[in-house]
Amino acid sequence: MNRFLLLISFLTTFLVSCQDEESTAQESVAPHVETVLKSEYSTLLAKYFAESADFNETLKNLKSEMLADAESRQATIEALQADGILKHAEISSLKNSLAENQAKLNDCKEIGVALRAELKGAKNLGASEYADIFERSGNISHEHSIRLFEVFLEKYPTGSVSQKAQSRINHHKRQMIITKNRTFARPLRIWQSRFLAARLSTSTQALSALESLIGRKADSGKRGSSSEFKEITYFWRDCISDLAGGFRDLVVETVDDKITRVYSGETLNK
Repeated sequence: MNRFLLLISFLTTFLVSCQDEESTAQESVAPHVETVLKSEYSTLLAKYFAESADFNETLKNLKSEMLADAESRQATIEALQADGILKHAEISSLKNSLAENQAKLNDCKEIGVALRAELKGAKNLGASEYADIFERSGNISHEHSIRLFEVFLEKYPTGSVSQKAQSRINHHKRQMIITKNRTFARPLRIWQSRFLAARLSTSTQALSALESLIGRKADSGKRGSSSEFKEITYFWRDCISDLAGGFRDLVVETVDDKITRVYSGETLNK
């Protein structure tokens, strides 16, 4: 019994001791509340409201700027899209134009091929007739040859063969002139005798006297280098018959239209 009472007394003392320690612990951890003056509180509150208002204004401005920038970007995008559509239309138009030009080029190539074939045929046109006339012209007179080639040109006025025909006409005309000149050719001593008999060495109009005596005008003339006198050398082609069987030019030198020298050219023409 005494032990039981002693135990109860011990438990009671222990519980009281625990309650005192808990109370003490609660008193030790209780928060410390700081206090400020009302005037300071009002100042801080006003500062807070001012900063809040400034922040809201800044936020509002940023929002407006972002909205304006977004609208500008949207306008730029729309402009670029419109420009892209326009460029696409231009590209399509260029492609169509290129296709048309390509088709025209192909047509031109086909036409060119046809024209070349036609031109080739035109060049050969009359070739056999020209060859026949050319062969015949070697056995007939120059006058007859010229007439045959003229008739050929009337039939074939254009083409490379026609150009050859015109060249042959010019050739035969030159040959006729040469033949005519050689008809009146004389040895050099005969011409010198005729000039002496006509007293051309004393004539002051040598050129006109020479042309009258020879029967035709000089084929060419060449001026001398003298500035004091009028020096001119006249040439009559194939006017001298050579003993070798060919022909030479008659050369007459004059000074102030007076004969100073008569001689034959160096070239022997067959």
